[in-house]
Amino acid sequence: MLILSILYCLVSLIDLLLTGLIIQPDHEANPVARWVWEEFGFAYLIVFKALMVFLILLICRKINQLRPTTAKIILCIGVLLTSLVCLLFGVTFYEW
Repeated sequence: MLILSILYCLVSLIDLLLTGLIIQPDHEANPVARWVWEEFGFAYLIVFKALMVFLILLICRKINQLRPTTAKIILCIGVLLTSLVCLLFGVTFYEW
């Protein structure tokens, strides 16, 4: 669980860095994140995304107490999907 949590934090950080380097607020796919970025700026987007990661990890920790396999599956899916988003960022940026 610890390794998956660290991995999820790492891919989330990479996603945030790529977001700030590559796209503008109007191209952010997450409507809530886009609103935060447009209204308050990139610094608040960092806070928003960090809070989301913290919330997911907190929920998975609670789930882990009763259903360890379920918590690991949730984190694996999060790592997989976030990694896929990062790869798509890379492909899009490379084609520019």
